[in-house]
Amino acid sequence: LTLSNNGGGEGNTVTVDLKASLDYANDKPSFITDGNGNILLDAESRTVIEDGGAKMVATGKVQATDPDVDSSGRPDTLTYAIEDSATGMLDYIDEETGEKLGTLILGKDGTYEFHLNTSSEAVQSLGAGETRDISFTVVVSDGHGGTARAQLPITIKGTNDAPVISLHNVDGSGAAGSGALRDLTHGD
Repeated sequence: LTLSNNGGGEGNTVTVDLKASLDYANDKPSFITDGNGNILLDAESRTVIEDGGAKMVATGKVQATDPDVDSSGRPDTLTYAIEDSATGMLDYIDEETGEKLGTLILGKDGTYEFHLNTSSEAVQSLGAGETRDISFTVVVSDGHGGTARAQLPITIKGTNDAPVISLHNVDGSGAAGSGALRDLTHGD
């Protein structure tokens, strides 16, 4: 940089060398969460219904943000994973019963599917209007050492199951005989 006086002449100019350096710091990505660390998603995309046909699978996409950009001005490519899973798939195991309540499948792009295990007694025991909340820890990485963790919440809704008739001998073994069910309504 050269500064000069309008009058010109010797001694009226000053030359200054300016040097600047920029220290790049990698900002870590972040999820938008509620006050409890749960990823904010609409309730529909994170809810499954016991014996609910197509609603026994919840699908959606988790998303994080990262303020960093590369030298071309493009944002960092974020990848997603389930904590403690090398495969992108993890079963939720009920701590009390040891039963599998369902399985989460998470793609590196943040898309997910949660498949409810309807053969679980813990799931089948939920009545109409009852819910069970579970969650998985999701990790996002920016590929440059920046990571963040948050909970992917899943809500399991119960339904009113039809009653089941079981016939047993006095000693509790097997069905006691055979026969047919007859409708005894309308004065029969």
